[in-house]
Amino acid sequence: MNAREREARSEGSAQRLIISVFGVDHPGIVAAVSQILAEAECSIVDINQTVVQGKFAMVIIADMSGARESVAALKERFRNEGEHLGVHIYAQREDLFNAMHRI
Repeated sequence: MNAREREARSEGSAQRLIISVFGVDHPGIVAAVSQILAEAECSIVDINQTVVQGKFAMVIIADMSGARESVAALKERFRNEGEHLGVHIYAQREDLFNAMHRI
């Protein structure tokens, strides 16, 4: 990987979405978030989830290059689904996420 590719990777992509989910663990959380992404024709690039003493945490990186919905529309769907599930779901474009977390 050359310097240009490393820089592009570190900046992230406006075509990728970072989804974070936090709350009390119960069945259906992964399924609900995945269903929203599937309906919007977004692909899951990477996913990591854990449960610690009954607390659920998950991070998904999704490719939006073929998405049928805007980031704003997906954020609204995630917010509504989070309320329904009793968890917090946050979504942000990867490039903005990386810019906010750069030291």
